[in-house]
Amino acid sequence: MTGYTIEELDKVLSKLLAAGVLNPIPEMQVGFSNIPQMTPCFQNAAAGDDESETTETLHLQLRELHVAPETASDLIDKYSSTLISRWIETYQEAVEVGLAQGSGFLVSALRRNFNIEEMRDRIKTHQRLLEKQTIADFIPVELKETLQKLGWEDDLEEIYQAHKQDPARTLAWAKHSASEGWGAGKFRKSLRSGLMPPHYEPVMRPPLAILIDADISSQDDWPEPSPEARNAWNDCMSMIAMMQEEDRGFNSGDLASWLEPATPISMECTGLDVCFTVRSCTSTAANWIETNARGVLEDVLGDILKQSVSLESVS
Repeated sequence: MTGYTIEELDKVLSKLLAAGVLNPIPEMQVGFSNIPQMTPCFQNAAAGDDESETTETLHLQLRELHVAPETASDLIDKYSSTLISRWIETYQEAVEVGLAQGSGFLVSALRRNFNIEEMRDRIKTHQRLLEKQTIADFIPVELKETLQKLGWEDDLEEIYQAHKQDPARTLAWAKHSASEGWGAGKFRKSLRSGLMPPHYEPVMRPPLAILIDADISSQDDWPEPSPEARNAWNDCMSMIAMMQEEDRGFNSGDLASWLEPATPISMECTGLDVCFTVRSCTSTAANWIETNARGVLEDVLGDILKQSVSLESVS
């Protein structure tokens, strides 16, 4: 019942007798050989039910973190539930302090066998740094210098929130106000107007062909992507969805949702590189991905696959 072997019980009793904790009684004899072999009480049949419940809980937690279903199943099959649970908790803390931006971090941490204790130390260090920071630390130097030219002396909370929502527009209004010789008051009024600055050229957004399935029926003829290609694409979309706007290369919107109509077709190794092919419903959409999103897709897919990736966008 205790999980000890007969030899281990002999050793324990000998030590207790030698220490005087137990007093031998000549009439009493214990026959260890007659003790039936039993399953330790802490390993009972209910463990199977607990394991099933734990697996289901992990699936739900990973899906809430935008991990693709196939990837979640693969992680649960390969890694212990304890390790996954610890990494889920660590990942959420890393997101809070800005050390992680998407579920791809969580997947990579498990697959690349990251040292969880080192990551938790980094999180604690970052937390201490954040506690010492002020809002001014989160505003780019160029914008702060322009604000000084405008004579801005008020609290920076409004500027911080505006820049967080649309960095390019906020900086453009500040520069325009400075070039026109305006003061802080007129800059604030312009920023609150909701209008775009004169001569403002936002980063190109995708055409309508990206946002809708122009000819969704044609997708029935497309080859079914391999599980590896599908998993890599799903992980890529999850990571891009959590990236900062400046890292995506777009001033607004969600690049992952724009790319959602596209479908991975194949993933082939060519020497040291991986050729990853993505298909879109129209040539316009395929060309837009090739021109505007190829760089970030190759970078993120390369991190996921741990290889150099060459993206091909077709229609």
